[in-house]
Amino acid sequence: MGSNGASVVAFRTYYRSRHGGTWKTEKARQDDVGACRAKAVGNWKMEKAPREGVALALQVLQMCRGVRDVDIGFAPPFTGLDTLKPFVAADFVRQRFDMGGNVALFAQDVFYEEQGAFTGEISGKMLQDVGVDGVIIGHSDRRNRLGDFFGFGASVEKRLSPERLAFALQREQAKPEADAQVVAALRHFAQNDQADHLAGLGRFLAEDLSSRAGESDRVIHRKVDVTLKRGLLGILCFGENLEAREAGDTNRVIQQQLRGLAKLPKGLLKFLWLAYEPVWAIGTGQTASVEQIGQAHDYARDILLESFGEEVAASVPILYGGSVKPANMNEIMMTPGVDGALVGGASLKAEDFAGIVRFGLPE
Repeated sequence: MGSNGASVVAFRTYYRSRHGGTWKTEKARQDDVGACRAKAVGNWKMEKAPREGVALALQVLQMCRGVRDVDIGFAPPFTGLDTLKPFVAADFVRQRFDMGGNVALFAQDVFYEEQGAFTGEISGKMLQDVGVDGVIIGHSDRRNRLGDFFGFGASVEKRLSPERLAFALQREQAKPEADAQVVAALRHFAQNDQADHLAGLGRFLAEDLSSRAGESDRVIHRKVDVTLKRGLLGILCFGENLEAREAGDTNRVIQQQLRGLAKLPKGLLKFLWLAYEPVWAIGTGQTASVEQIGQAHDYARDILLESFGEEVAASVPILYGGSVKPANMNEIMMTPGVDGALVGGASLKAEDFAGIVRFGLPE
């Protein structure tokens, strides 16, 4: 609260700069060219059939009629992209809802090849042909949860059976340049009675891989590369799990996930958005503290600063994702390093998502 009892409201349009090693923001007029503008992107995940998605988006836009100072994004499943596109097109929202060109359509993923034998994948060209404006890349659901669905853990248990180890030993020994350490390890487990130890190790690794297995940083950055080169906005998600947070490894994880950005041509950074997603706050009802959010955003921005300079580091939007609601959006946006929100569950309810878009405005 301010000294006069009025609520403190975060900036919706602002300039960012760095002073004394700290990122600061100052308010800008809504029509200032070049000013940063707050953003709210709704990730519908595997929810909403195409017509349901249209109804939801129209409800949100009606509740946000006349809002021009926040960039709004909708990310339906692939099946809903083509159906939704006409209803978020600039001419339609301008005439129907008195909004500017501040509504965008996002896909939830993209593949890193243009075409080929990649059953079930969608290329950047295909998305562009549909009229997509941008892509969410490296979401925590894909970084960390694919093992739950594709059985990576069970495969580990099978590979640690005595029979499979004996077969692997024969195959490794037959190689012209066999790895001596691998051969020694396989021989030890295959020729000694280690069944109990192997069973326990198998269960441990199976559980661990199931919770961790997913898209690698290498794959994610290939997706970023093809997305930005097509002139599409790319929202690169990053963030630590609970284990890393409790071990004090948050910065190390962030650095590892973002280091590939240094290889991008500087000119492509105008298409890049980032989204900090602490995995432990996704779908759990937990929200990172303002201090935790600020520290992670500042660290990510400093990584950009080191590679590309202050102008780029100040202008690349960094969103926060993790149990964002209308009730906490204003507080989150008061953090100088935060440019908006990547919203999951709350984006599936028109009133909630509209409330996030309208943070700080009169009800």
